[in-house]
Amino acid sequence: MEISNQVSEGLKVLGSPSKIDDDLFRSYLEAAVISLSSAEKMSEIKINSTAEVDGKVAYASLLVVMVEAARHDVDSTSLASILEEKRFDPPRLDKVLKLYSVVKHKLQAQLSGIGSFPPHVVDATWKLDYVIKSDNLEYKSGPQYLVNLLTEVPGGGEKKIQFACTMEEMQDLVGKLREAAKLMEKVANV
Repeated sequence: MEISNQVSEGLKVLGSPSKIDDDLFRSYLEAAVISLSSAEKMSEIKINSTAEVDGKVAYASLLVVMVEAARHDVDSTSLASILEEKRFDPPRLDKVLKLYSVVKHKLQAQLSGIGSFPPHVVDATWKLDYVIKSDNLEYKSGPQYLVNLLTEVPGGGEKKIQFACTMEEMQDLVGKLREAAKLMEKVANV
């Protein structure tokens, strides 16, 4: 897991008792638990708006490290070594690791629902019709496929996708799907 220079500097400030006192450190941890555990409770966070820039950078760095560690599935010992490199005070290190163990699985669940993942096709049905006349000027008559795809979207919902295509379009689609299947087999065997 790589950390930017700005986050690294923020962690150094957060880990140093001379720069951030214990009360402020505790308030940052409490705010981090709230913000990382539940998006609905974000309005409950009370970070002192008059806090110094270093304090705000330190808090943001804490959040970034927690999210990135959960995203990369970093274990507590690896996170401890990362924070030790940033000269974290041992009592503070223990508190941050305890926070990480509390929020890691919740964060991973939240992160799994974020992204631009395409829907996963779970079922497909089709029907062949013969169109004699259509109100569409481009299409006169001939066979037409009506295809229904049932997809599963990230987050647990299902969505139906319906489309119609001609015999040639269906043959093209089937050909491309076969090519994709062969490519996947080839990649799986490598």
